[in-house]
Amino acid sequence: MRCCDLCCDLDVRLLRGVCVSESVSESVSVASKEERWAPLLQAWRSPWRHSIAQAVYVKGTGAHTGEQVEVTIEPRTAQDVHTSGSGVLINGAPLSMWRRSNAHFATTLSYQGQTLSTPEHLLGALYLAGVDDVCVEVSGAEVPILDGSALPWLERLTPLPLVGEEGPVARVFHTLPSRSLTLDACTLTTQPTPLPEAQGPLSARLSLSLSQLYPELANPALPAHVLTHLNAPQRALCLGGVEMYELIASARTFGLLAHEGPLRAQGLIQGVSVENTIPLNERGEPITPLRHPHELAAHKLLDALGDLSLSSVRWRGHLEVTRGSHALNHLLLKALSQTLSR
Repeated sequence: MRCCDLCCDLDVRLLRGVCVSESVSESVSVASKEERWAPLLQAWRSPWRHSIAQAVYVKGTGAHTGEQVEVTIEPRTAQDVHTSGSGVLINGAPLSMWRRSNAHFATTLSYQGQTLSTPEHLLGALYLAGVDDVCVEVSGAEVPILDGSALPWLERLTPLPLVGEEGPVARVFHTLPSRSLTLDACTLTTQPTPLPEAQGPLSARLSLSLSQLYPELANPALPAHVLTHLNAPQRALCLGGVEMYELIASARTFGLLAHEGPLRAQGLIQGVSVENTIPLNERGEPITPLRHPHELAAHKLLDALGDLSLSSVRWRGHLEVTRGSHALNHLLLKALSQTLSR
């Protein structure tokens, strides 16, 4: 199977709720999707802070360590938030206290001798679910990869408004500044206003091509149709509707099959398999079926949103990304932290 080009017509069909993946034989109506994701959409668009209705327990394998890890997500109360401060607590410490210490293959956080790798899918799920205040306990040094996307986390989350003695706790939105960043052929631009068609406070768009991600694949000696495939743009768009869950949150991590041996030799990707990662061959073609034609771009956008949530605040505006990387996302976080400190 090849990664398909995305055209405007395909984008519109996907956003209207028609899944064109080869693995799906019937159209699913927008109404049924809205119904499925209604609690999360309501929380995402809400002016009130949210926790969760009940605790979540997940056990899975770490992508790099290959070790079994347990994660528990517990609700927080308005009184707890008032006493201890708002936001996500990880192993008892506020997310804002965890330092970003590595962004090479994934996001890695550190705090007082503890390290935690690959939190971006979990954090992205909390962000897209409209969940602001929870306690997360992780038994190991890595959040489990599960199926390689944020979907397993989202399917377990039930947002619940945070209500104190004086009523619901208001959610504060910060406005993204106008800023442009570039790093290693990746670009990222922020704007203070979301796209006109956005259904919430934040919109985001990411575009990439396989030749941008993996320049070593673009061999001029390859057949013309392969080079066309490698150079074809793929795009993912977040407008605050069902596409956040159906297309972006469901997008899995991916990598070149040629990189597997060297990475395993370095002690990395010990828990990676076709059950949680899309392997790409020497022509950039997925060896296992894609969930939808722009899954690779969508996963990069999921990573960007997950990394953005490390700022511990909700943002209003638009995020525009070309190619994308964790390192570039972390540069943005550094710039945004300066904005918040003013």
